[in-house]
Amino acid sequence: MNDITTTCSNIFVGSDSHNWDKVKNSFSDEVWLDYSSFTGEPPATIKSTEIIKAWSDFLPRFKFTMHYLSNFEVDVKDGKAFCSAYGHAIHHSPEARGGDLFEVYGTYNFELQKENDKWAVTSMTYNHKYSAGNLELPALV
Repeated sequence: MNDITTTCSNIFVGSDSHNWDKVKNSFSDEVWLDYSSFTGEPPATIKSTEIIKAWSDFLPRFKFTMHYLSNFEVDVKDGKAFCSAYGHAIHHSPEARGGDLFEVYGTYNFELQKENDKWAVTSMTYNHKYSAGNLELPALV
């Protein structure tokens, strides 16, 4: 089960370090992505390269980001893995008008399948619970 949680964590470790190959290696070629509880945008199946393009254009605008996953629960059935985790993300931009931190709290639900003998995320849903700090910060960077 450690390889499953590591695959999920590598999405965010790679994003924070701008190691986009690490992120790509964690995703399947197409991913069901659902951030609707946070963005209001409908979920969709999109190419992982599109996710990485969007994130690589946005996240480096911050001085740093730190994404944390914890409290993993994993279940493997019929060749698929289901992983849930608590999520907390910090986004920092010094001297931003209105405050330098933006934080989000929620949970994630991941679905994974084996591809070439390694787990790959095929579905990722973020369940937004709470935002804190400068709520305008993402629009300011």
